[in-house]
Formats: sequence, structure tokens, C-alpha cells
Amino acid sequence: SATADATDPLAGRVRELSLTGVFIYTPLPMPIGTRCSVMIQLAGQADGPLVRCAGEVVRKDEEGMAIHFERILGEDSYAHLRNLVLY
Repeated sequence: SATADATDPLAGRVRELSLTGVFIYTPLPMPIGTRCSVMIQLAGQADGPLVRCAGEVVRKDEEGMAIHFERILGEDSYAHLRNLVLY
């Protein structure tokens, strides 16, 4: 999910994921340039590892939006993100 400052979360599915960003399928992409918080969790694992990042929307289209990670929030988030990308 992604959340802009002072807005409700937008849920979506991940299409592409890297150590520097993510593309999220969503019917309501945020405007390009929007700074946002991103939380990534594996589907079906409500208590599983959570990746938290701060980023900016850099692209959007009819399927969703691309967010560039400006900061990965915490060592655990970085470790979980690295594991998702590598495996």
C-alpha cells in the first residue's frame, strides 16, 4: 500500500519490485511528484515481515504507479526488501 501525507492508504498489488522502487497496480494512482510512504507485505501473511519505505511517485499509467524509494526505513525493512528482490 502507499499513503501520501494526510491521506488514506491505497492498496494495490506489486508488479515490479527492486531495491530502488516499486510499480503498484492500483485503480487510483497518485499524481507524479507525490511523496508517499510505502508498506509492502506478502499476501496472506498479515503477521509476516513488513517493508517500509519513503518515496515519490515518478510515473503513472492506466494500470497504476511507479514509486522511487528515497529511503528504506530501518535495517529490518532493508533486509526483507533485499530478500524479496533476490529470491
